[in-house]
Amino acid sequence: PVPSVYLMKSDETSFTAAAGTVTECAQGWYTVTLTTTETNTDGDLCIYATGTGTDRWNDKVQVYTPPTGPYTVTISDSQLFAIADTVWRRSLAHIRASSVTEALVSRSPIGMLSKFLNRVKNNTVSGELEVYEEDDSTLFFSDPVTTVSYDSAAVITEINPSA
Repeated sequence: PVPSVYLMKSDETSFTAAAGTVTECAQGWYTVTLTTTETNTDGDLCIYATGTGTDRWNDKVQVYTPPTGPYTVTISDSQLFAIADTVWRRSLAHIRASSVTEALVSRSPIGMLSKFLNRVKNNTVSGELEVYEEDDSTLFFSDPVTTVSYDSAAVITEINPSA
């Protein structure tokens, strides 16, 4: 025989018969399909089932309403400044090693900063400006360079901040 199932929500003081369907799924195992009314109160949902010739079964589960967005996060000025300071103090090597976002490209903030902070070499053979990673030996990217000859002008061939 199908057991009788009773429920008590967190805002109730006594058990009532479950309104949902009780179905046998295999040799004495049953499922109870609960209704929206039975699960619309956050907190404990106490359950007991009883049937002829069986022991009473008791259980307690948690009902909760999942959060919905959008969310607003409020942070203080000091927290905001701490985030900004951390971003500006983060080394290019740490950004380069991160696998959090997309691939590194030359036309990006890290590409721009690499041109200013890392070794940069004017390769007159290939006609490209070579920009290196923070170790100043691994090539990050290269860009084509257009040159103009001046009779007395000195050509900058390399900028190496670590030299």
